[in-house]
Amino acid sequence: MLRLPIIGREASVVINEHNINITAKIDTGADSSSIWASHIHVDNDGYLHFMFFDEGSPYFTGEEILTNKFSARGIHNASGKRMVRYCIPLTITIHDKTITTLTNLCSRKSLTYPMLIGRNALHNNFLVDVSLNKDMVKEEYKLHTRICGPNMNKKLSRNPSEFHKTIYQGEAN
Repeated sequence: MLRLPIIGREASVVINEHNINITAKIDTGADSSSIWASHIHVDNDGYLHFMFFDEGSPYFTGEEILTNKFSARGIHNASGKRMVRYCIPLTITIHDKTITTLTNLCSRKSLTYPMLIGRNALHNNFLVDVSLNKDMVKEEYKLHTRICGPNMNKKLSRNPSEFHKTIYQGEAN
């Protein structure tokens, strides 16, 4: 049985290459992931230059990042407008699971979350329960891990009542 971490509508994310810890919005309606970036340009040698976040962000360090591993994609933003954005591969860790996902660079200055995690990163990596916030996820994941898996039906047959109580803690029947 496939065991996927359960995450909520937001998640604590570590951007591994840069040791940055942020809270990201989980958006199953978005195809791709995006992160707040500023000072974005490509130089004459073909390198993409950018900085994560902007001067108004508590996460901003002023570190300029250079990469030749990037692409451009047509993206539909939240209001439906088609835009061209640069995309970079980012290795991120969410809830002890590390993945690499193609992430587009954009200004998220006026948005609540500095990063958005879209379907391409979520697919086959996480289950999303929108009733959870980032602080509730760990307990829910522990419960999921404890009761699911190859021994789940053994636990059910051993003590059906206890199994039920474990799954539906405090819920009305």
